[in-house]
Amino acid sequence: MRPKFKYILLTALLTLFSTTYSWGQGVVEIDTTFSKTVTVKPTEHLLGVRYSYEMTGVNFAPDLKAKMVHTYKNFALLYTYYHNLWDLWSFFGIQLGAKYCQYGFTSEYNIDNMDQTLTAIEIPLVSQFKYDVGKHLRLLLDIGGFAGYRIGTTNPKGFDEYDQRWDYGALGGLGTAIRFHPFEFHIEVLYQYSFAFLYQPDKLSDDWWLYSYPNRISFNFGLFFNFD
Repeated sequence: MRPKFKYILLTALLTLFSTTYSWGQGVVEIDTTFSKTVTVKPTEHLLGVRYSYEMTGVNFAPDLKAKMVHTYKNFALLYTYYHNLWDLWSFFGIQLGAKYCQYGFTSEYNIDNMDQTLTAIEIPLVSQFKYDVGKHLRLLLDIGGFAGYRIGTTNPKGFDEYDQRWDYGALGGLGTAIRFHPFEFHIEVLYQYSFAFLYQPDKLSDDWWLYSYPNRISFNFGLFFNFD
């Protein structure tokens, strides 16, 4: 009985090993077939200029009844790099640039001549997601941030030690691109919010603190050259 039992056990183990090996080989074949069907789109490099019309303001706490200021002198030089994320997703891009812009506010109170329009230099860094609709149309989604420095003000007193010159914050928006290779025309609407104060909170009083966060909505029109 023992030799027969050993024979049965050996046969069962060989069958199990053979089945497992065949299943593993099948998985490898499926993965290989799948990898061959992935279409990897080429990378794209874009360089362009953008003009912005902006509606700008400041959120104050306590509220100063601030009103928007519309600005027209806003220009940017931008570089965009589209690539395949992990060789799987072809909708990912990164955009970096330099921007000259103006923003500000007016208020009902104008305490201590605080009403002003600022001039700044900014560096936006954005993840730009794209989705192609046919050959000549592309949808855009922007999510990112920016850093900047305020270089000028319309306040007759200029800047003082309570004014915050460095700026940083978040931005995001939607847009579309009309493409006739190698040129692309981009139309985007962006919202930008500063995390840096416009003034130090104790600018007006050591006891009555004022918090100020600039924000703006911009309508952007860009012309880009696609190098690929």
